Amino acid sequence: EKPTWTLVAHVGIIGHDRLLVSLSAVHFINGQIKQTKKLSINLVDEALLPKADYAGSVSGAKQDKSSLFAWERTEGGAPIITEAPLSVECTVEDVYNTKGFESFICSIDAVFVEERNNIIVGGIPSSVSKLKRLTHCYAQKTELTGTIPDEIWLPSLQVLWLGDNNLEGELSAAIGHATSLTQIVL
Repeated sequence: EKPTWTLVAHVGIIGHDRLLVSLSAVHFINGQIKQTKKLSINLVDEALLPKADYAGSVSGAKQDKSSLFAWERTEGGAPIITEAPLSVECTVEDVYNTKGFESFICSIDAVFVEERNNIIVGGIPSSVSKLKRLTHCYAQKTELTGTIPDEIWLPSLQVLWLGDNNLEGELSAAIGHATSLTQIVL
């Protein structure tokens, strides 16, 4: 199924693990979101603004916008803009209706950072354990140093890319906690 895109002005954090995306109830995209229970939030940079502006000014009911951006479908099923500096894959948990608007209450499934914007430096903090829903971590070609903390091996973690860094030491037995891990690049 082809994706469609729209411009959203109302996005908010409503809890430590929930986002809200509010759209006018008449938007074509709302039907697709409700059907698939998936959406992505793609933050664009200046180079993508003309396309984003167009996406917000043309209805998906009248115009196929699937080829507007280079995109890929995540393992979870949400389309993300591959050129976006930051994309957040979400699952719709609930829909809150107000006069003229539908607000999608979403859990965060994955966060994707375009490699040129990946500015993580220093050690991997043990506070990574607070990211209970972390499924994908792409932090290669950064300037990470030190060892890989045991706290990163979350049961939800599926993909971990830490290659081309300055990490040292051996992997601990805690890797066994990452029961969903399918891919690791060191």
